[in-house]
Amino acid sequence: MTVKVKRYITGMNADGKSTVVWDDFAPNALDFGFISGADIWVTNETPADNTGDEDRSLRPFTHDPTPGGTVFRYMHFPPATEANDEEAKKFFQEIGSKNQPTDSDRSQHGLMHKTDSIDYMVVLTGELWMIMEDGEYLLKAGDCVVQRGTKHSWMNRSDQECSAIVILIDAKEI
Repeated sequence: MTVKVKRYITGMNADGKSTVVWDDFAPNALDFGFISGADIWVTNETPADNTGDEDRSLRPFTHDPTPGGTVFRYMHFPPATEANDEEAKKFFQEIGSKNQPTDSDRSQHGLMHKTDSIDYMVVLTGELWMIMEDGEYLLKAGDCVVQRGTKHSWMNRSDQECSAIVILIDAKEI
C-alpha cells in the first residue's frame, strides 16, 4: 500500500510573514509490499538551512540521511508480511543502503541491518517486533525507540496495520 501522508511545511511569504508553503501529501513515497514509507522532509546539513523554497523531500528515497543530514519519515508495516531473501536484497539495493545485510545478518532475519544514523522512532498504531541480535522486543502504540546505529530489523506479526514516525539523523558509525 503506497502511503498517503498529509504534511504542512512552513516558511516565509514574500512579505516576510510565516505561512504554510506546502499543504499536500508527501510526494516521495515507496511501497515494497512488506514495508512502505514516505519522506516528509529532508535536510542535508546541520544546522538545518530553513531558507529557500525548494521541496527538500524530493531527493531520491534513500535509506540513510546524507552526511550531516536528517530524514523525517512515515513508515507503514502491513500485517503479517515478511520479505523473502530476494525481496530483501532488492529493497536494500533500491534504497541505496550503505550497510547491506550480510549472510549472517539474513540468517537471523531477512531485513537485519545497521545504519550510520541515530533514529528516533514512535510507534503510532498497531504493534511491531524490534529484532535485535540478542532477542526480540514487542513495541506497541506510543512506544519510543532510540536506535543508535546497531543491527536491527522490524516485523509486524499481528493481524493489524502498524505505522510509525522515524527521524533519522546522521551519526558516527559504531
